[in-house]
Amino acid sequence: MKHFLIVAAYLLISFTSRSNSYYFSSTLGSDARTTTEAQKQETPWKSLEKLNSILPVLVAGDMIFFKRGDTFYGSIIIQKSGNSSSPISFGAYGSGNKPVITGFSVPSGWAPAGQNIWETTHPFFSSSINTLLINGTAKRIGRFPNFVNSSEQGFLYYENATGNTAISDSKMSGLNFTGGDVVIRKNRWVLDRNRITNHSGNTLNYASQSGYLADKGYGYFIQNHVKTLDQEGEWYYDRAEKKIGIYTTGGVAALQNVRASTVDVLVSIAEQSNIVFDNIVFTGANTHAFLIKNSSNIRISSCEVLFSGGNAITANNTDHLTIGNSSITHTNNIALNATSCANTTFINNKVSLTGIYAGMGDGDSGSYEALLISGDNNLIEQNVIDSTGYIPVTFSGNNVTIKNNYIRNYAFVKDDGGAIYTWNNGSNPPVNNDRKVIGNIVENGIGAPEGTADKSKKYAHGIYIDDNATNVDVSSNTVANCNGFGLYIHNARDLVIKNNTIYNNEVQLEMQHDDIAPNSPVRNNTVTDNILFSLYATQPVAEYKTKNDDLANFGTFDNNYYCRPIEDNAVINTLKNVNGNYIFNQVDLQGWRAMYGKDANSKKTPKQIASYRINEIIGGNKFSNGLFSADVGGLYSYSPASNFTNRWNNGALDGGTLQLSFSNVAGNNNKGTVIINVGAVTANKAYVLRFSLQGSDENKMLDVYLRKSLSPYTDLTDRKLTKISSSRSEVEFLFVPLESEANASIGIDVPEQTTPVYIDNIQLLNANVTNTNVEDSVRLTYNPAVTTNSFALNTNFIDVKNTVYSGSISLNAFSSVILLNKSTNVATTPISQ
Repeated sequence: MKHFLIVAAYLLISFTSRSNSYYFSSTLGSDARTTTEAQKQETPWKSLEKLNSILPVLVAGDMIFFKRGDTFYGSIIIQKSGNSSSPISFGAYGSGNKPVITGFSVPSGWAPAGQNIWETTHPFFSSSINTLLINGTAKRIGRFPNFVNSSEQGFLYYENATGNTAISDSKMSGLNFTGGDVVIRKNRWVLDRNRITNHSGNTLNYASQSGYLADKGYGYFIQNHVKTLDQEGEWYYDRAEKKIGIYTTGGVAALQNVRASTVDVLVSIAEQSNIVFDNIVFTGANTHAFLIKNSSNIRISSCEVLFSGGNAITANNTDHLTIGNSSITHTNNIALNATSCANTTFINNKVSLTGIYAGMGDGDSGSYEALLISGDNNLIEQNVIDSTGYIPVTFSGNNVTIKNNYIRNYAFVKDDGGAIYTWNNGSNPPVNNDRKVIGNIVENGIGAPEGTADKSKKYAHGIYIDDNATNVDVSSNTVANCNGFGLYIHNARDLVIKNNTIYNNEVQLEMQHDDIAPNSPVRNNTVTDNILFSLYATQPVAEYKTKNDDLANFGTFDNNYYCRPIEDNAVINTLKNVNGNYIFNQVDLQGWRAMYGKDANSKKTPKQIASYRINEIIGGNKFSNGLFSADVGGLYSYSPASNFTNRWNNGALDGGTLQLSFSNVAGNNNKGTVIINVGAVTANKAYVLRFSLQGSDENKMLDVYLRKSLSPYTDLTDRKLTKISSSRSEVEFLFVPLESEANASIGIDVPEQTTPVYIDNIQLLNANVTNTNVEDSVRLTYNPAVTTNSFALNTNFIDVKNTVYSGSISLNAFSSVILLNKSTNVATTPISQ
């Protein structure tokens, strides 16, 4: 003890006199060297154990250097602070690759366990192992059923759930997965990884990872059990026996380059300040590469954080955390989880492959995310975030700026999220202010329907401002190609939505108030100068929906572009509740403007593109009485309110005409339906429907489709919409039945209105057609760089404002333009030969 005190006193004297540099090399170092020797590159110390022994006596300004090309196993426990002018820093010296701090160890002693499974144990293995590499590649943990690229992607569906402790499924009979994990899709945004405490018969009892209940219709799979191993490289870890098992057909020779994460935390910082890490690689953390608590002025610069089994960087109650010019990749759960952290700066980083494996991230709602940051005065700028299992950026707090980030490929493990997301509907939430989401480029929200109750839906939104969120400036962003809403405003208010380009999403702009946050209506929003561009006829340009009758109060809308170059007709959907009845309308820009006084100066697409070309008409009209020369035979009509009639009219259009009228307007969004028998239609053949139409200017739309004439009366095709107006129009639609039907009909749904609707000259013709690929005529060009760039053009284009471009186009940093081929045929109806 006396000798220890003498050595400690000596170290204290030598370390407190002035700041120094200390060198470490795992290949050339020796921990037996003196403090004086370790201040020379030629005589460094060797290990992280030695580093941790000297850390308590470092002084402000001291610098620790690791030799480039060397690897150091273990953890660093920061126990001393620097000051604002003289931080304690950790960096690299010498030449070559950056030094590596690793949590990976090399398992050995592999023994065969049968069925191509090899196992080994080690007393120093952790209570869990979250990452395993073979030949430098991260391997999935074993699972049953296997992951396959199909509609199910390896999910089973349980038959019954008991509270939050058990599920039952007959497919589990005869198996026993006790000790493994059951991964349950509790809902669209929760994927819990639960320890199986007992498996008996059809029932799995588990210890839930969250408070969410298993929901009927959702899925599950089993993992981390020896009986799940049947594919090359799959593995499991037995916590009780501290045993790893790997499936390989290559024998023990295939296991020479296995690495397992056995150090939980690589860098631990608690209640310290003014610490810098620069030019170092951190790899193989079992739970956290960095764990930072109650600290300040921590800087991570030009570093790489690889293969983190949990989170790459976790920070709690930390002020002035700065992460810049670094890369974070292959993170099982969250790349940066900064909770209650103020003055965080995350700038010019690359974040990739975060939470990409179902079941290998954490459960509950905040998981599988790239950046999860809460607190005030935070900045996320000029980062590339690629391939995130759920949400790339979640933010909350005041004075937050998310600017000029390039985000792509996300929400493919969980969904019902966005690329950039905020929410504020907790208990007694504060009113947040001064938040900016500006100049970001977002693309490819993928969606994760597998394991859910509705596999037909994908909810991968672009920018998502959710329940009770307020005071966000969403400006000058580009959002494209998402299997969800491009810009989703859900129970949020006091927003500025300006100068955004929203392109080729399921819906470009969705604004909705519902019962999830009934006391947070959509209010006081400014929606101006946005380009909302739907590429396909199936994509509404905008949807405005409310649980009340208050669409007029959503905010100020003007100078927007509502564009859909194919079938630019009913581009806006509205839904409101009037006296307990929901009323749904599909309208064009003119109808939206007339109904709610919005978008007085907004515009439509500058040109229409024909959706098909008719090459040849095959046969005659399938409705022989289409001219209505003498009567309206061959059809009938009905309505739920029994107020819809048809009759022959002489002279309203061309001689005899079909007249459709309502004896009274019952309200509640009622429609009348005309059924016109046309005989047999064949699956996947093209049928062109033509008719003349005239009515009144009540901003109403006809629904037109092919259907079965007899029970179950289901639709055979998608539905087309055309506007009724007092000006005569010539309508033409292309229909392709999904199945053959011997007794088919044309269905026409007519919304209730006060004046008659006239239809004449009906033809349904089998045709040979060539469909238009609209992507040949429209392109989105964007610049995800910090400098202005020029892009070559192979022909002449116009933008939505009808500006002509030829040769090339110059785009400012993080800007975009939608271009339409100037030479593409313009058509308000399809082109016919």
